[in-house]
Amino acid sequence: MYKKKGVSKLGKPAGERNAMIRSQVKDLLMNGYIRTTKARGKAVVRKLDSLLAFVTDKKMKEVSEYIGDERLESKIVKMDLKGKKSGFATVVQIKNRPGDNSEKVLIELI
Repeated sequence: MYKKKGVSKLGKPAGERNAMIRSQVKDLLMNGYIRTTKARGKAVVRKLDSLLAFVTDKKMKEVSEYIGDERLESKIVKMDLKGKKSGFATVVQIKNRPGDNSEKVLIELI
């Protein structure tokens, strides 16, 4: 039976998609919350969970290569992760966007 593997393409080529997800992960770490569409939010939370799991496993080289910002790296190290592997962010559905009625979500760091 065929099973879907990989990520949602989000209507963008791989380079643009990865840059967008990286930008939103940085914004989430910097501000503590972001508002985005539901599909993008799922991709961002998935990447954030894998990134912060590296921190709990003491693999900061991968984190510093992905983030590339010393202020954010120090902020991540100071976070109280409590040995968790996932569940670092909460996703709350908010009102749909008026123009195209797409589902919007609010993502907050725990």
